Parts: sequence; C-alpha cells; structure tokens
Amino acid sequence: MQLPHLPKNLADAVADFRSYLDEQNLLPSWERLLDVVNCADALGEVLVGNVYMYPTTGGAYNHQRCKYFGMYRNKHIERVSLIEAVVDVEAADNETVKWQNVPRPRDELKKLAKGKVEKLRPNDFPIRVFLLGPLYATDCQKDSPGGMFGSKQYFDVGPLKVDGAEHLARALSGKTWSEIRALSAT
Repeated sequence: MQLPHLPKNLADAVADFRSYLDEQNLLPSWERLLDVVNCADALGEVLVGNVYMYPTTGGAYNHQRCKYFGMYRNKHIERVSLIEAVVDVEAADNETVKWQNVPRPRDELKKLAKGKVEKLRPNDFPIRVFLLGPLYATDCQKDSPGGMFGSKQYFDVGPLKVDGAEHLARALSGKTWSEIRALSAT
C-alpha cells in the first residue's frame, strides 16, 4: 500500500496505520530499521549521555519505531546503537514508555529517562527520550550532494543480516548510503 503516487492524505494514513501495526508488534518491520538522526546540535547528549532527546511536539520530530539509532554528522553516520526504549517525560513525575526494544521493566526505563532529563535538560518538558545502548563507531558516507535532507532518514538494514549494533557498525563501515539503499531494493 505504500506506493509513491498516493495522494498525501492517503500516504499519511497508510504510514500512521503501519506505525500502529508496528507498535502493536503485528508488523515488526521496525526490527529492520535504522533511524539516522542529524546530531550536530545534540552531540554531547548522544556521546556522553547515551541519549537522544527532542520535544514531543510531533511534526519533523516525530520518529517511527526502529531497532537502531544512527548518529549523523558531517555527511556520514559516525556511530550506531540499539534503541533500548523511547520514553515521553511530560513533567517531573509523569513518564510514559512509548515503546521498548529490550526486556526491562517499564518502571526502570521511566526512571532512567527521568534521570537523563534531570541531568541534561532540567525542566525541559514535555520531552521524548531515546534511551540508547552502547555506541559503536562506524563510517557510512552520504554520497549524494549536500547535507542530510530533513532531521532524520530511515534505512532498511535487514539485508545486512546483522546481529546487534556492534555487528551493524562493522557492516556499515566503508559503505555509502546508496549502497545501503540498493541492498534493500533487491
């Protein structure tokens, strides 16, 4: 149903329905996805805090469920990580687990997200928190002209048949974005 010629309203409805199915684990395509995020402004939070945070206002900041996180800067993916969970911190004592990719108690994930916000962005509510696993260095070059279009890009890394973020980092290293996209098109 995701055809390139669909009218925008219908394409948006299909994307929303796909997200719902993913969130309910009925169509687990999220397990194949790498969410590459422009981290030029959030570099310290990602590298030091093992977290990526943004306002819960939606729009360009809205992300679909993915298994992996890619830190983009200077025309390449520099690091990758497993996304352990995404937690919305609405206020100092109000957290909601949006989705989780690891088998940890929800209360533990909420506490961890709240602690990251208190340390890195106190009183910056509401905020969505990507809790990241260990970051692994890689070097996957964007080979098209210019910087990254938009704040995020999704890649289907299923064809790489990786087992974890460290394996993904090795598989991406030395490749270009065009090569990764070509693999998922076959």
